[in-house]
Amino acid sequence: MSPSTLSLLKWGADFGPLTLTGDWWRAVTCNFIHIGAFHLLMNMYAFMYVGLLLEGLIGSRRMFMSYLLTGLCSAVFSLYMHGETISAGASGAIFGLYGIFLAFLFFHRIAKEQRKALLTSILIFVGYNLVYGMKAGIDNAAHIGGLLSGFLLGIIYVGSYKFEKADAQRTVSILGELGIFCIFLFSFLMLCKSKITCSGRMLTCAFSWSAGTCASATWNGRSPNCGRRGRGLPLMEVELRGVLVKVYGSGTNFRRE
Repeated sequence: MSPSTLSLLKWGADFGPLTLTGDWWRAVTCNFIHIGAFHLLMNMYAFMYVGLLLEGLIGSRRMFMSYLLTGLCSAVFSLYMHGETISAGASGAIFGLYGIFLAFLFFHRIAKEQRKALLTSILIFVGYNLVYGMKAGIDNAAHIGGLLSGFLLGIIYVGSYKFEKADAQRTVSILGELGIFCIFLFSFLMLCKSKITCSGRMLTCAFSWSAGTCASATWNGRSPNCGRRGRGLPLMEVELRGVLVKVYGSGTNFRRE
């Protein structure tokens, strides 16, 4: 059972014409909503697996911050690559956690006898999901954005252990987290300024949205499905207080992370 497109937008799915024109909070909320029960269960299984391995290494506070920060980075990279896509799901942030764990594996913060088996397992998981993510309906850009930002954050966390004092380790970690957030913020503001979406193409639309006031939503006159694209037609028609607003662009897609 999958929610409707309108429901996803109301709940906070990532969608360039909304996220980049005032609904900045969608870059956060898109990491907590899912396109159906199966999507949620698969992501929670992957999250549980990496969480059990990673939380003991970095602690609860850094685990929480890692999820949020890599989720933000996955959202902004998704907006850059295809901002006209409706995107939702935890897997961008989950890939970020795997990226952190890979940094710990590569830089020898895990016992040698465990490292090889874990590294092989994680690389197979990440590689398979990136290849599988090339199919229509999956937001691979979010996966890649999360993975890269997670790996960078993981290097910072590993580097913090060069200091013996816990206060110094915490300071380095917090500074690194602020650095990752600044990368996200700068990238997001640049996208907002340029309104670049869909692999760098300019989205020629002005979208007005007020949560809870929509009566209907259609894509090219029909309900949107995964992978459906339109050319030269309104991407979306949303009724706002009885006024029909049409969004125009070069194509649309409906993806899960």
